[in-house]
Amino acid sequence: MELQEANSILSRNGVKVYPINVGGKFKIVTELNGKKKTFNKLLTEKELNIQTNKNPLVLTIIHLAKQIRENNY
Repeated sequence: MELQEANSILSRNGVKVYPINVGGKFKIVTELNGKKKTFNKLLTEKELNIQTNKNPLVLTIIHLAKQIRENNY
């Protein structure tokens, strides 16, 4: 699944995925219907900006979009 398609699926379903700064490092937050889940893993800015398929933010977005798509079909 491409990132653009994944973002579209999340947007249509009211899901937000974004990083938050925690003492100079970052954690990924997912938000659905006002409920937030913060992942425990601390990430560096370099990890979040990596331009490969190993970017944790991109992987999270695609994973959630696949889950939503599977549950809606």
